Amino acid sequence: MRRVLALAAAIEALALPALADLPVNGCYAHDYDAAHLAAHPAQGVAALRLWFHDEVPGQTARRAVAVEARMADQGQGARDGVGGLTLTQYAYCDSETGVCGVECDGGSIVVEPGDTGISITTGFFVIGNDDVCGGISDLAEATGQVTRYTLAAASIDACESLWRQSPLPAPGCYGVDYDTASEGVMALRLRMDDPDPTLGEAAFSMLSGRLGATLAEEGRAAAARMAGARASRALWCSTFDGACRAQSGDGWFAIDPGEGDEFVITIARFALFGPGTRQFDLSESGRAPAVHRLRPLPASQCRGL
Repeated sequence: MRRVLALAAAIEALALPALADLPVNGCYAHDYDAAHLAAHPAQGVAALRLWFHDEVPGQTARRAVAVEARMADQGQGARDGVGGLTLTQYAYCDSETGVCGVECDGGSIVVEPGDTGISITTGFFVIGNDDVCGGISDLAEATGQVTRYTLAAASIDACESLWRQSPLPAPGCYGVDYDTASEGVMALRLRMDDPDPTLGEAAFSMLSGRLGATLAEEGRAAAARMAGARASRALWCSTFDGACRAQSGDGWFAIDPGEGDEFVITIARFALFGPGTRQFDLSESGRAPAVHRLRPLPASQCRGL
């Protein structure tokens, strides 16, 4: 899933500082007061948290950083319409260079350790997600413009929202059946697979699986020429944000514990595909996200996914 990032050329092009080692694992934070923001109207970040950790605990050569930015209603925060929102990102780090990069060409930061904290410099670093976070922005005040932030070492509690795990269902089969169609669906099945042992015990677990549905005979499914169809799609889920995403293309849903052994999925958008160009989104465009309560089922109920 990880991509090799062409960071060296980007760093040279932006005239960023010389590369340095990463800081010690832990939490680094800075909150900017109203006076600072008033004096720096181009800055759209009101507070910043970085939690450095081993991607796989104990494997110090594989480092990562979780990033959280509370956006101000000015600068890039106002430009991108995310003022007041808290946006997150996850980046993989090179311990020898001090560079941490986001997958899929999402930019990078150069980290410089200091006596009591760190400085980070970037010309482009995507923060947030249109689906999960409600918006997306850039730590750089303008793309390609070198922007620096200085953060102090902080207690681990200051980064709790970054290291706290979001629970996922255990490997197995989950589902719900409806007597009458709900959001155009008669039945849903979610299969969660066993973790890949070759990945090790990562700081944030990722599970793969598959979501399938039996569609209704009428309504939106019929309009999409998928009446009564059974369709499914591969996905992966992470304890970093408690969300599951389609393996290819767009589509995601949040997954949260419900009552007892239930799990609640809240689908913002997740398309299932039929023959040719036919597709059916499990959440109707322009309406509130679709919500389904899934309960554990025998493995046979997910056979065929």
